[in-house]
Amino acid sequence: MNRSASTRRVGLPLATCLMLSLDLPARANDGWNEARELSGAVANAPVQAAEATLRAAGDAVDQALAALNAAQAEEAEAQTAAETAAAVAAVAEAEAAVTAAAAALTGAAAALEGAVTVAAAVGAATLTTQASSWILSTCWDPVCNLHASTSAGFVPATLASVQGLLPTLTSATGGVALTQADFAAAGPVGQLADSVISESAMLFIDAGRGAAAASAGNHQQVLQAIATMQPLLAQYRQTIAAFAGLLASTSTGSPIVQLTADAAAFDAAAAKAISVCAPGGGDDCNTLATSLGKVSASLHGLLAALSTVSFPSQASLWPQLTLTGFEQFLQDTATIGAAALPSAEVPVAETLLQASNVSFGGSFDVGGSIAAWDAQGLAGDAETSLFDPTTGTLTLSGLFLGAATTLSANGYWLNIDLSQSPLVNTPEPHGFASVAVWLAGLVGTRAVGHLMRFRHTLRSYRKPRLS
Repeated sequence: MNRSASTRRVGLPLATCLMLSLDLPARANDGWNEARELSGAVANAPVQAAEATLRAAGDAVDQALAALNAAQAEEAEAQTAAETAAAVAAVAEAEAAVTAAAAALTGAAAALEGAVTVAAAVGAATLTTQASSWILSTCWDPVCNLHASTSAGFVPATLASVQGLLPTLTSATGGVALTQADFAAAGPVGQLADSVISESAMLFIDAGRGAAAASAGNHQQVLQAIATMQPLLAQYRQTIAAFAGLLASTSTGSPIVQLTADAAAFDAAAAKAISVCAPGGGDDCNTLATSLGKVSASLHGLLAALSTVSFPSQASLWPQLTLTGFEQFLQDTATIGAAALPSAEVPVAETLLQASNVSFGGSFDVGGSIAAWDAQGLAGDAETSLFDPTTGTLTLSGLFLGAATTLSANGYWLNIDLSQSPLVNTPEPHGFASVAVWLAGLVGTRAVGHLMRFRHTLRSYRKPRLS
């Protein structure tokens, strides 16, 4: 197949293209093949390592919160022991410091919960987008022999249906099953992570069902599939761009600096309370000193415990991609096939096929097909240009952002018009006329497919399947 983009025209309806004798918009596979093989450090091992780091921090914060609750009980004892105005005021200052410490810990716990969902999204979204890109390239241009397991015809995937797949998809890549409720509990961060996975899964299911409709000769259902997928592709591009920004900017919010300041403020207030304690005025100085001492010990103890774990930024969770590793991956898929793929990749694709209620005829090898597609390589160094020319590296957030903006802005993926797939040219009376009418209505809705091609590229992040 000729993948050169030099002569393509973008954004013209079919009637105008014919009238001006211009090239038709790029067909599906032309566009997908311009954007291959970029995945980034997101197969099973790094996702699980990232989640382990975040969960260790989360466990430490939970333990710190438990210690702080106990400390607050002791602090209440100190309040009871203080009777004179000076002692009461000093204990109130100490109480404010404990309250600030609680807020810092609560905020850290929420940030870590969000970070875990983002880590899960990195792994699951990479493999679901990979699967979606593969099935579009395999089944839309050229046409594959995909059949529906039911007679219902094309039915668009719903958000509710794909969110039911979240536990399976997240556990396949990160080892932790997260539900839609888990993502929702993480707030806006979790909701964006949910969207990344869910939208790519919807694209896969719609593409599979559309291809099955073509195999059954249901031309109008193929057009319905295109109408469903075309805007979803553009929406998904925006979701990926937002997710890239999240990876670059979100931190897990280490509470240690704030807690250190809070502990110091508490100690100063406690010392003041003890110094102004007046037994004759009704203060129980022994109880006051003992209770405040226990609170101080708890604060410094939880600080020591938190100092043993990492509170990384999202960017630091993921090693940089290397051009060398990327090129090695291409070579591996060509030489050892499916054994070069991340271990979760084929199960994710098969899960989505099952959810689509479609299947390939005969003894089709999903893993072999994905690996063969990977091994086709790049055209025109479109993706390798994203790597730093000096260091040969690329960050994960840079990968996602480049996929959604830089490369798409160059036109490769904006060129994709799913209506140009051979699937719309199925034999049917007046078929060509219906396609012409359809294309005329698609002005301004060119697909963005590059970001559907995230792939695992670093050999060091894979555990090849040798059997």
